[in-house]
Amino acid sequence: MFFSYYFNKYESVLQKNNQEIALQSKIQSLKKNVLDKEKKLKEIALTSSEKVTNKINEISQLIPNTILLDEFQYQPILKKGKEDNLSIFDPNKIVIKGITTDAIDFTNWIESLSQQKFIKEVTIIDFGKNESQELSFIIYIYLNETK
Repeated sequence: MFFSYYFNKYESVLQKNNQEIALQSKIQSLKKNVLDKEKKLKEIALTSSEKVTNKINEISQLIPNTILLDEFQYQPILKKGKEDNLSIFDPNKIVIKGITTDAIDFTNWIESLSQQKFIKEVTIIDFGKNESQELSFIIYIYLNETK
């Protein structure tokens, strides 16, 4: 009986110890998760907002009157994160969707975008008549690396 009492106490202490070890492991994992997320956020923030704003302004100044934008996304989401994960963004990419009333103006606009020094590449993803018989488009603009 005497040994049984101490054995039970020993088992109880051992169980608590194992629970604390598991808890410490979970805390370490959560800390690592937080550090990873902070690192990703810092990477996103490293892109100088002033430089980006200037580039977006330059792009918007090149848009002819015959083009109407529906969507303008800078660093679109590549992969939506779950509740505990951070979303992954596509750095140095702009997605533009819209409509145009003049295909020649659209072509000239793409050409002028392609000639900008800060733009690496312009890709037309979609161009054609939509349900409303308007000329709709989707383009991707890849910016040169920002430092």
